[in-house]
Amino acid sequence: MMIGLATSPTYRWPTCLLALREAIVLVSTRVQTGCAASATICASPDELCRNSSPADLLGPSPMTRIVTFNALALQARGSGVQTYIRELMAALCLVGPADPGADRLQFAAHVQRSESRSLPDCVVPQACADARGSIRVVQGALLDQGAGLFHGLNVELPLRRRRPLVSTIHDLAVLDTPWAFPKWRVALETKVLANAMRNADELLAVSDFTASRIKKHFGRTATVTRLAPRPAFAPATADEVEAIRRRQQLPDRFVLHLGTVEPRKNTSGLAHACADVGVPLVLAGSVQLDESLPGRVSRLGYVPDADVPALFGAATIVGYPSKYEGFGLPPIEAMACGAAVVATDVGALPEVLNGAVPLAPADDQPALVALLGDMLNDDAEREVIAQAGRRAVADLHWATTAERTIAVYAGLF
Repeated sequence: MMIGLATSPTYRWPTCLLALREAIVLVSTRVQTGCAASATICASPDELCRNSSPADLLGPSPMTRIVTFNALALQARGSGVQTYIRELMAALCLVGPADPGADRLQFAAHVQRSESRSLPDCVVPQACADARGSIRVVQGALLDQGAGLFHGLNVELPLRRRRPLVSTIHDLAVLDTPWAFPKWRVALETKVLANAMRNADELLAVSDFTASRIKKHFGRTATVTRLAPRPAFAPATADEVEAIRRRQQLPDRFVLHLGTVEPRKNTSGLAHACADVGVPLVLAGSVQLDESLPGRVSRLGYVPDADVPALFGAATIVGYPSKYEGFGLPPIEAMACGAAVVATDVGALPEVLNGAVPLAPADDQPALVALLGDMLNDDAEREVIAQAGRRAVADLHWATTAERTIAVYAGLF
C-alpha cells in the first residue's frame, strides 16, 4: 500500500521529500527493532516519487501520518499512568478515522527494552535501556522525535521542539501536594512540567479538575480526555470470587484498597477507620510508603490484572479516601466490577465518580468512620451503591478517549 500524499492543485517536491523521509524513518525503525516490514509501510522511493508526475502523486489516497509516543513510563506492574499508556495505545489501534478520506495514522513508541514486546501490534517499538526515576527522565528529554507528531504519554517531552508536540498531564500533585513526595522528586517533576508547558503545542488532561489546575498554575488550556475502566473489568463470577478468597486467604468481610500505597492515598486514615469499626483492611498494590498501620491489615502486594475483578467482587467495601487525585482510576474500575465504593470529595473524585458513591469530606476522619460503619451494617444500601456505580461508568470507554486524542492530533497535522 502506497503512503498517500496530501493533495494540492500543484505538485511540489518538498511534499514528496517529506513523505519519503517519513517512509524511510518508519522502515529503518522496523529494521532496527527486528520487526518485519509490514504492508502498511512498504512504499519504496520509486513508488513515492515515481517520474515526479502529478497524476501519479495526487489521487484519492489520504496521507499516512506518523505519531511517535514517549511510553518510557510503561512497566508491567504499574499504576493508573501505566494503564493509561497501555489502554490508549490499544484503543488508538482500533479506532479509525470517521471519514474514509481522512489521513491514516501509524504509531511508534519509545519504550523500555523489557516492555518492547508488550505493545499492541500496530505500534512499532523503539527500545531504550531499562531505567527508572531521573535516568528515565533524561532519556525522555533526549528522544528522537520521529518524522511526525510526538506525544508524551506521561508529561515528558524532548527539550528541543522539532515536531508538533502533545503532552498528557495526569495531575499536578507535585505542585499541589509537595508534602507527599521527596524533595528531589518535586524538583525534578516541576522541571519536567515546566518543559512540557513551554514546548507542547497541545495539552491533554485526564479530568476537568486537572485541566483547571493546569490553567491556574500555567495559564494554559488543556483538552480533557477522560480515562475508562479496562475492557475486561466486569463483575466476576461467584466461582472466581470464591477462588481468590481461597488463594489469598481473604476474610469473610473486609475493606479493600487497591493502588499504590503512598502518603496522598491516605491508607493510614483508612486503616484507622477500619480499626474503629472492627473490619479488616486488605491492601493490594505496590508500596511506596511502608508504615505501621493499626488494626487487622493484610498486604497482598501486586495482584495480576486477571485477578482484580474477583478481588473487587470479594470485598465488602472498596475504600479510596485519597487526599488528592488527578483522576482516580481504581474506584472507577471497582465500580465497573460491581463493588460498593467509599471515597473522599477531593480533587477529581467528585467529578469522575459522578455522584454514584458516598463521599466523606476531605480530612474528616469521623465522617469516614461513620460512613464505613453505616455501609458495613446495611447490605441493601451497599447493593444500591454498587448498582449505581455500574451505571455511572457504563458510558466510559477507551474508544472515546482515543477519538478525542485523535481529534487533537488532527489539529496539528
